[in-house]
Amino acid sequence: MTDDSTRVDRRSVLAVVGGGLLAGCSAPTTTDRSPRTTDDERTTEAATDLSVDTGWGMFGRNARHTSHSPDASGPRTDATQQWSHTCAQDQGDILGTPAVADGIAYVGCGRSVEALDVTTGAVEWSRTLSRANRFSPALGAGRVYVTIRGERAGLYGFARDGGDTEWHQPLQVVSAPVYADGTVYARTRTAGKTLRAFDADDGTEQWHHGRDCQPSDAVWSPPTVWDDTVLYLATCADGERSTLFALDRATGTERWHHEIDGVASRSAPAVADGVAYVGDNGGRLYAIDLEARRERWTAPLEGQLWTTPTIGHDTVYVGSVTGTLYAVDAAEGAVDWHRNVGLTYETAAFDGETLYVGGVNLQGVDPASGETLWRVNTTNTFSSQFASPAVVGNAVVATSCVKTDSQQTRYDNRIHVVG
Repeated sequence: MTDDSTRVDRRSVLAVVGGGLLAGCSAPTTTDRSPRTTDDERTTEAATDLSVDTGWGMFGRNARHTSHSPDASGPRTDATQQWSHTCAQDQGDILGTPAVADGIAYVGCGRSVEALDVTTGAVEWSRTLSRANRFSPALGAGRVYVTIRGERAGLYGFARDGGDTEWHQPLQVVSAPVYADGTVYARTRTAGKTLRAFDADDGTEQWHHGRDCQPSDAVWSPPTVWDDTVLYLATCADGERSTLFALDRATGTERWHHEIDGVASRSAPAVADGVAYVGDNGGRLYAIDLEARRERWTAPLEGQLWTTPTIGHDTVYVGSVTGTLYAVDAAEGAVDWHRNVGLTYETAAFDGETLYVGGVNLQGVDPASGETLWRVNTTNTFSSQFASPAVVGNAVVATSCVKTDSQQTRYDNRIHVVG
């Protein structure tokens, strides 16, 4: 099986959340652009190497949401936290996957959006917004796109250099944004306009698509871009089935749709080799042939499949809310192995050698056996939850929400780099 945006050969040298979605956590607008180094714990010598970094541009790494970065080479054994940083507005909401490019991690961080140097942890800029952004940002040419809930809800385009607001579309957004070739896509809560496409330069709406019914509030999965097609899942508020829509990227015109016999609420379609993989709330994993427009197979697993599948070498990895991580043969749908890795709602990152899994702990997992190779815990805490990680260069970048003691009423939001 190939990764959709980079070469597919096994590398002689390897070189790092639903739907863009969720850690398991639940305070006037200002801008601080002065770089600063966090006082949080870090190693005395930076060991992060981004020399072969090809980036992690959005939830799932790319617009096909494969969560596979074959040019990265994250820690396989003896992982060590290089640094951690507590957000400027530390009491907030659910965290997503950092978007990383050119050595900078862009993070939805409680009530702020922050840009941090991956090697040193220095904060390049920070923007405080009204309410949390619970979704993963997406990177385009010179901009970072963020979806925000609350008083100043909507889709934002910030300058990657400095964090200035270049445009804002006020919307009731319900997914992470997705960027592809000059267009930004986002899910909204509006009947008849469930999916919208915007010009990435100025935020002008290009088209919208949706059912006439009221969309289910529980469906948070972002859209997926495959060649000249946009895929997204829709469910009516009172429905018991989901529909996978395939739209023309340029116009939003519906090309075809496929009914799924279940509700897929947070699992976005992940696409490789012309097949979309998606899980539902009943524990079923589907493989849908996008050329033939039919299901190839359905794998009955256990527990709600809220994570977006991760595409490996001829294997699909998906976790359930029961804490079980599954490795499923991509061609036939047979389960190769399954292992309890602890409570997780998170999509794994993959570099070809190791799976990186969030949840109560951040851990490295052997993709051939499911064996846990290492764990990173948040020390001196009462409880914690890691969101879907990214792997870039030789490092894993992840966010977490943490309570330091049982009396703490809100979670602190943190960013970690592990190498």
